[in-house]
Amino acid sequence: LSGDDIPDPDLLTTSASLAVSRALERKTGKRTDIKWVNDLYHEGRKCTGILTEGIVNMENGGLDKAVIGIGINYATREDEFTPELRNIVTSLFPDGAAPVSRAEMIGACISEILAVQREDFLPEYRRRCFILGRELNVIRGGETRAAKAVAVDERGHLVVEYGDGSSEALSSGEVSLKL
Repeated sequence: LSGDDIPDPDLLTTSASLAVSRALERKTGKRTDIKWVNDLYHEGRKCTGILTEGIVNMENGGLDKAVIGIGINYATREDEFTPELRNIVTSLFPDGAAPVSRAEMIGACISEILAVQREDFLPEYRRRCFILGRELNVIRGGETRAAKAVAVDERGHLVVEYGDGSSEALSSGEVSLKL
């Protein structure tokens, strides 16, 4: 994507997550939910991860280009996952027979990513974000802190409340659900 295609670079990962979730559902009928900020889950297990990188234009200080990496366990057979991963990850089509080609799925993801940039997408993102209201651990710098996910704010940050009553809006980092 070029910087002109992205009205709010801070929300690119958030919008891409929603866009891929929509594309998967539209093309395959499979519902995915979002684990803030960039993972998609199907039936309680991770099926997709999304990473974004940006290139800054040093002359104007704005985003010049962005690269979105999308890894989808699309038609991976269950026996291809290591035993340690089988309860954590899944494939959308574990028998290997997907209804649309990978190329068609990639095209749908690209189209949706471009379209969602011009929308007010945060309400739908929040509805699909399954960790809201749940207890989790915030993992940062090798330290883990218990918290509760309470909201996704207007910047796409995850707002958490800690046991001591303090709160924080996370712009990045890892969170893991308490099971």
